[in-house]
This record gives sequence, C-alpha cells and structure tokens, in this order.
Amino acid sequence: MAVLWDRDVASTGYVDKMIWCAVIALERCSDEEIWGKLEWKEPVLEVPKSCRIIRALAATL
Repeated sequence: MAVLWDRDVASTGYVDKMIWCAVIALERCSDEEIWGKLEWKEPVLEVPKSCRIIRALAATL
C-alpha cells in the first residue's frame, strides 16, 4: 500500500510543501487482523503550497 501526504517546507518560509510517500507491506495474520510493515518513506516532490492532493485511486490485485 502507498500513502501520500504533504508537509510545509520551513526552509522556504512555508511557501512550498513537500509531498511524501510511504510504502507499507500488508499481511493478513488472521481472519480479523491485517498487519502492516513500513518498507520505506521519503519525500518525493517539492511543490508550491497552493498544490493539493485531491484524488486517490485504489487497486485490488
């Protein structure tokens, strides 16, 4: 699973923000539990503060 979020960039005087991405491996442990393990997280793109993440897409394999 990939998760995206943004954070303001202090070094730019908060006029930019950084888009971050985390990849989480999911594992079904039982019929009622799903566990996740963080594989990595990194900033992936610096954008103007006016940019927004407005859509999400989910896929099942």
